[in-house]
Amino acid sequence: MPSQTVSSSDPLAQARQMLNEGLKQAIAACQTLTAVDQAAQADLAILGQRLQATQKASERYIQALSLTASSGEASAISALPSETLTIAANATPQLPKVITDCQQLFDISTDAIVWLENGVFIDCNQATVKLMGYAHKAELLGKSPVALSPEVQPDGMPSLQKAQEILPLVLQQGSHRFEWMHQRTNGDRFWVEILLTAIDSNGRQLIHGIWRDITDRKAAEAEL
Repeated sequence: MPSQTVSSSDPLAQARQMLNEGLKQAIAACQTLTAVDQAAQADLAILGQRLQATQKASERYIQALSLTASSGEASAISALPSETLTIAANATPQLPKVITDCQQLFDISTDAIVWLENGVFIDCNQATVKLMGYAHKAELLGKSPVALSPEVQPDGMPSLQKAQEILPLVLQQGSHRFEWMHQRTNGDRFWVEILLTAIDSNGRQLIHGIWRDITDRKAAEAEL
């Protein structure tokens, strides 16, 4: 419909025309906003789908990690290539400063030296790896000394029970020296003299251990 020319002498007509034009502009603006809102909703829906896919992928990854962890530490380690094991053996992430400060002496010592926390090895030197018949340090870390021992000690006491009696002595006395029978990966059993020392490092209760092979001495004592 052609717009009607409103006489400038009719204020009421002018006001109505201005209202009509304003209404048309408002309707056009609403239509534009509706189109933008629909586009934003579509983008939001796509983003939601991608987020759900990411969450599902994360859940599958976490599930895979849990299955890997439950499959057994030994089998997981043995499946790693030797290069990976070497890197893992040489890496010492999150080790207490008391360990890293003496790392050079620790590495070159001919005595087997171990560090334990919560009953398991957190570090050991190459002499320990060689003494126990392993190829890489990574194969020892996370194990307990009892896992490297025969089920029963020569005095007839179960290794686990005897170890549970020794640990309180170490903590109470600060250190404890004793003899122990260990078992290598090939099944060979041998005697060691062990000195364990309790060390508190920034609230972490550590056990420092030195092992010395005394198999020859015990054999000589048996002959006498």
